[in-house]
Amino acid sequence: MHTKQSSAESKKSLWGKILGLYIDRRSFSLLILGLSAGLPFALLHGSLTAWLRQEGIARATIGYISWIGIFYGVKVLWSPVVDHVRIPLIGKILGQRRSWILLSQLAIMAGLVWMVVEAPDRGKTDSLTDLTGFVIGALWVAFWSATQDIAVDAYRIEVAGEELQGIMSANYIFGYRIALSFLVGVGAFYLAEHYSWADAYLLMTACFIVPIVVLLFSPEPPPRTVQHFQGIAGYLKNTVVRPFSEFFARQPYSHALCILLFIALCRISDIIMGPMANPLYKDLGFANDEIANITKLYGFWVSILGGFIAGLLVARYSVQRLLPIAVLFLAVPNAMFMILADSGKDFLVFTLTISADNFGNAVAATVFVAYFSSLANQAYTATQYALFSSLMNLPGNILGGFSGWVVEKIGYGNFFLSTAVFCIPALILAFIIPQFVKKQKTKTLSYQ
Repeated sequence: MHTKQSSAESKKSLWGKILGLYIDRRSFSLLILGLSAGLPFALLHGSLTAWLRQEGIARATIGYISWIGIFYGVKVLWSPVVDHVRIPLIGKILGQRRSWILLSQLAIMAGLVWMVVEAPDRGKTDSLTDLTGFVIGALWVAFWSATQDIAVDAYRIEVAGEELQGIMSANYIFGYRIALSFLVGVGAFYLAEHYSWADAYLLMTACFIVPIVVLLFSPEPPPRTVQHFQGIAGYLKNTVVRPFSEFFARQPYSHALCILLFIALCRISDIIMGPMANPLYKDLGFANDEIANITKLYGFWVSILGGFIAGLLVARYSVQRLLPIAVLFLAVPNAMFMILADSGKDFLVFTLTISADNFGNAVAATVFVAYFSSLANQAYTATQYALFSSLMNLPGNILGGFSGWVVEKIGYGNFFLSTAVFCIPALILAFIIPQFVKKQKTKTLSYQ
């Protein structure tokens, strides 16, 4: 009897400890900072294309504007500045991490207001020249959004010990999803439908007030020893050259090149088609609130299901064995978009397409994150992972800028079909890479 009571008390104590970790001030801060990071990303990659297409901007022009996403792919280049340069005045008051986050938040707010001031006027703007002021504002927001990501990642790692990292990461991702799916995905689209896109962006800008207040009352990570590099060459050597040279040093060059090529190609089919999704919905005649209901309200729960199932698969099977499945789950939605383009305003086909897209993206994202994490050396975890992430995004972002031009030439259906074909090289590599692991194990056993 006494043993059962002690066991029950022990379980109660364990759950109480877990709950305490979730409501810890640092964990709550990461939830709100996740929201702060998700807001500008969603405003630049989700609602922006819908806004531009509704104002009559040509699809080719919308595709070119999507190049602003390249900032997220090359943020590793200025991450040493965020890591080692102290901002005057507010750096002394708030500390290294919080001061960079606050500066980024204020700069993002200023950029969003500038975008509203320079908002496109239907029928009067079309070319990139007419949209110069608006694009400059979007570029400004993209740069500071990527900078905020760098600072928040560093803050998350340094503000708490290992026991809180898992919960803080989960809170951060949850806050990020709230911003993508609900604040912007639903809120901004509903506001745009009943008021205007300019009003929606102004209200989204006001939402930054909450993260700023929370940040000011959040703890600053303890001071750490800062490693100083000599000039730009020193920065590049330690942040780019050494992590990559270490990656090549621990395996045959042919294996390393195949892995890096796979990373560059694994999401290319998905990223290329991204800028044309919202323009397709608008051209098919779907209203903003209809898009929000299906792509975000419904799509959010499909993503949760996909991520949960993928997590079980990663826990059960070798992540290398799941790579072909992940690539296929990104290619199928592109074929569904082709069917949607030829179906007109069909809510059933629209729902099925969004189901395939959100589920496939969630599965692929979970598998790729697990795989990239397994590739990183613990001595260079943050840097190598950032470099892998940049390599994954850059090719698709560059080619995605031409997506609108291609749609203008061959139509939506042929465009989405061609993007699905882009998965073939990655699929071939996904079947080859697991063989590297088998060869490595065989080689290791032969020496024993």
